[in-house]
Amino acid sequence: MKDKFAELGEAYLGPNKAHLLFKQKLTNEKVFIYLFMRNREKLFASFQAQIEDVRKRAGSKFSLGIVTKGISKTSFKAIIIRANESNLIARNFNEFESQVFGKAFAEVHRIFVDYITDLYNEIIQQFPDFPRYDNLSYKGPRMEAFKQIGLPLMPSGDVGGNTVEELEYRLNLLESTRHIIEHNNGIVDHKYLERNPRSNLKLGDRIDVGPEQIGEAIALVEVLAEDLNKRAIDKFGIG
Repeated sequence: MKDKFAELGEAYLGPNKAHLLFKQKLTNEKVFIYLFMRNREKLFASFQAQIEDVRKRAGSKFSLGIVTKGISKTSFKAIIIRANESNLIARNFNEFESQVFGKAFAEVHRIFVDYITDLYNEIIQQFPDFPRYDNLSYKGPRMEAFKQIGLPLMPSGDVGGNTVEELEYRLNLLESTRHIIEHNNGIVDHKYLERNPRSNLKLGDRIDVGPEQIGEAIALVEVLAEDLNKRAIDKFGIG
């Protein structure tokens, strides 16, 4: 097993700020998933044990407090989980877990979009005559911005054993799934089906993402960011 992992080698870390920040954020996301998966059963068991302990001492009316800031010896800010709220988690841990994974999945896409924005700003700082776009959180402006500077966002050929068409499909699936999770509670709508004709899902189905889907999303954005960053360095000499 040790020799097998040794073959993986080192990850690509671009010399420029945009890619280094991207890798830092993405590594943090990997660590979060690792910690959650490694300790998921202990986390839930600990949460339930705390609820039962408080319930024995306080009865049906109680709250769990998470201190977020100490102001003085007698004053603090906190997040309060009340008894009936605690019961929601205890009764349906799968829903809680699904929400955690959904947020992690969406964050992977957000990290990738942040990287593209940071890379563009890094380039135009070096070339102030290039056009400036302020709304790169949207797909259309992102594509147009990089088109204007002659640096396509997508690879021109196969990358990481994937064709360009497959990479485009997977990125489109990542973007549309993130949108459904964040804006439609994970429920498939007509727009999602139009954007993903290869999907086996039906209208009204719920999209549940887990560690496997998060891992695939991470692998995808790493491959795309590495290819884009290397092309940006070759073309503009950043870093």
